[in-house]
Amino acid sequence: MSEATAQPKQEQLLREFDTIVSETEQLLKAMTPAGGASGGDVPAKVDENQQSARERLALLEEFLMQKAKTAAQSTESYVRSNPWPALGIAVGIGLVIGLLLKRR
Repeated sequence: MSEATAQPKQEQLLREFDTIVSETEQLLKAMTPAGGASGGDVPAKVDENQQSARERLALLEEFLMQKAKTAAQSTESYVRSNPWPALGIAVGIGLVIGLLLKRR
């Protein structure tokens, strides 16, 4: 999958995650009055854990994006310097996939 086609899928995944986080926040806000004073610790801890999860997700996203860019650059460099072997590999992979699909 090229970087151009992966980008919209990543953006969609992040939008869906943000939607889930927002809905969770709304649910917690709705639960707070029902819990009263004794239930105040639960939403605070959930909010703290949610913030921690967001920070870890942002770090993970940054790390994965950097790895994907590095892999794409390495692949492009290899293909440009070795076009015929790269073509042979692509044909071989296509042949294997075709044989596997034919068996179905």
